[in-house]
Amino acid sequence: MNQLRQEKCELEETLEKEQECQVNKLMRRIEKLQAEVVSKQATLEQVLFNGPTLLLSDFYPNVTALRLSLCYRIMFVLCLSVVCKIGASYSGG
Repeated sequence: MNQLRQEKCELEETLEKEQECQVNKLMRRIEKLQAEVVSKQATLEQVLFNGPTLLLSDFYPNVTALRLSLCYRIMFVLCLSVVCKIGASYSGG
């Protein structure tokens, strides 16, 4: 009976160490993903603030036309979202 208790304790310790290892591994993965999200958000904010030429100028020769096109699209989407919010407020939404 003592041997069974000892084996049980050893198994519990092994399981606990394994679980701790898995949790640490998952925490590192979560931290890495959070860092990626923060980086992508910063890049998006930079593009929205400074214009898309920051990322696209090396890839597209006609950056001015592309920038204008993207700016018009962004403005359209923003205006559309404002109109939808205003419409929702008038309709009681």
